[in-house]
Amino acid sequence: MKNIVFLILVILDLIIIFSLTYYFKIINQQQCMILLILSFIIVLLIKDLFKINYF
Repeated sequence: MKNIVFLILVILDLIIIFSLTYYFKIINQQQCMILLILSFIIVLLIKDLFKINYF
C-alpha cells in the first residue's frame, strides 16, 4: 500500500516538473537535468517524512 502511495507521489512530482518545464519553455537539457535531480531530492525528502520504506 505504501509503495503505491510513493509511486503516486513520484508520478505527480514528475508531472509537475515537466509541466513547469513546458510552461517556462525550458528546452535546455542542463536545466531539465537540474529539475529532475531536484524532483528526485524532493521525492526522497517526502519519503523520509512519511517513513515509506520503498528502497
